[in-house]
Amino acid sequence: MKYLVINKDQSVMIVDMVDETTVEKEIAKWAKHRQDAVSSFRQLTDSDLPEKREFRDAWADITGNQVIDIDGIFAKKIQLERLRKERDLKLAKLDKEVMIAFELNKDATIILAEKQRLRDITEPLKNLEVPRLATEEVLTQIRLLGTL
Repeated sequence: MKYLVINKDQSVMIVDMVDETTVEKEIAKWAKHRQDAVSSFRQLTDSDLPEKREFRDAWADITGNQVIDIDGIFAKKIQLERLRKERDLKLAKLDKEVMIAFELNKDATIILAEKQRLRDITEPLKNLEVPRLATEEVLTQIRLLGTL
């Protein structure tokens, strides 16, 4: 049996009970600070889970409805982190290319322009205003603005 454990900050955890113990007994095994963070819990079915797991760390209980919500603010942060990681790998490669170009007295204008484009690539997503409760349309915007 699955339970959705709702924290006081509206973040959620899924507890999948494998034996006959109760969710209360399971929570009682947790560290004190984790127990204190719990606001409530409820039984959960697979149909209550979002179809996509890409923003799993942004799952929340914003509306109080049976289905799990996605926190738009956290989804945006997650996508920004992903974008930055991907961008930083490309920037590191371009750093090597520009150093080689400088050593060989070659024109590095195109490489430098690409580096600047990559440095600026997070701006549209950073400037996107998102609601706390993310709709699929908002998540689509986050995905589109969060790709190289």
